Amino acid sequence: MLADFIGSYVQTQRLLHNIAIEREQKAKFFEASRKFNDALTLEQVMDAAYESARVVSSSISDIIITLPTEENSLKHKFAFIYTKDEGIKKYEGGQIRDNSPVIKLVAEHRVKFPTRDFKGDITSIYGDQYKIDKISSIKVFPLITRGEALIGTFAVCTRDGISLNEEETYMLETISNILAISIENGIVVKKINDLATTDGLTGLYNHRVFQEKLDEVIARANRSQS
Repeated sequence: MLADFIGSYVQTQRLLHNIAIEREQKAKFFEASRKFNDALTLEQVMDAAYESARVVSSSISDIIITLPTEENSLKHKFAFIYTKDEGIKKYEGGQIRDNSPVIKLVAEHRVKFPTRDFKGDITSIYGDQYKIDKISSIKVFPLITRGEALIGTFAVCTRDGISLNEEETYMLETISNILAISIENGIVVKKINDLATTDGLTGLYNHRVFQEKLDEVIARANRSQS
């Protein structure tokens, strides 16, 4: 009877523990996805991507987002990098090497890389000219929009020998779907903003924007008396 009672008690505690973990994961996912609610511009979306990744796992130290070049959907360029190493900021907008097998794999087959923990050098993914030191692991997710179009890649990195577990990887995979839609929306907002502020023929700012900028300059000159 005692053995039956102890066995029943252990099973109950395991069940409660699993429920608590599941509740915590759902709360994490809700908070992570909520970061995108107020993001309209591409810059805001990119910032939300880092914040949401950190909610999923505080061990995430760096994120890298790439977008396809206009000429070729399989060639990618750096769109946003958040890293402890500020020197890598100079790579934003730079093109990734043409023969990057990892980016091509993620883009062509729309699968995350790797399926297990990747312990290799990050330069094998983005090219020898791009370096982030002391990376322990990296996972690269495809960014796929509602219309099933590939819009880029989303990579998360950890340091200090830490790796992401299966639950965190699954949540990040779901977050990457939200990120893809948010990036798509951000691109639309940018296009609308460009149409509203620039001349379609010349690409120059239109008269309304000129007047607004002129007012700003005059106000600044009045404040500084210069």
